[in-house]
Amino acid sequence: MKLTNTLIAQASSPPQQSSSQSEASYQIPAGITLGVLFVTVLVQLFTVYKSWKDLSNQQRLFLEGQNLKERDDIRYKLNNFFGPIRELRAESRILYDVFALREKEEAEKSGSHFRTVTHLTDGKPFSDQDQALLKEIIELGKKQLELIEEEGWAVTNLHLTELLGELGAHIRILIMAYESKLNGMSGEIKKVTTQL
Repeated sequence: MKLTNTLIAQASSPPQQSSSQSEASYQIPAGITLGVLFVTVLVQLFTVYKSWKDLSNQQRLFLEGQNLKERDDIRYKLNNFFGPIRELRAESRILYDVFALREKEEAEKSGSHFRTVTHLTDGKPFSDQDQALLKEIIELGKKQLELIEEEGWAVTNLHLTELLGELGAHIRILIMAYESKLNGMSGEIKKVTTQL
């Protein structure tokens, strides 16, 4: 009976494994562990590279957008202010070159410079042709004033802004002198007008 009890006890209890056999069955081989670690590092490096690449592309797109906006702004300023003001100034200058030739010649002979505003404020007359030229010069001046008032915000250079202010003042004085609103003021006018 003793033998039977021993056999029953051995049959009912699970077989005993040594501790080294139990650890070996649960260990992952070193090669697989290094392989998984290597793949994990590669995935992380790829993720960092991809994020960096995406950020670089976003920055490039942002800068391209900024450059496009700046180009559009420059194009607007050129088309709506600088181009038209330059064209109007050129027209005015060309007309002025053929305006009051006799008066300019007389002033040069006397060693001075002919000034239209002074001539007008002194009440001196012009020929019919010079009156027609002056009328066109005045109309061009009004267009320049209108352009400065509407689109002058496009000028961000302080020195150029001051020059436009002087041009505007000169045109306004010329218009008032042409309309005989400044008669007798040639001395005072000389102090504020500039050669343009």
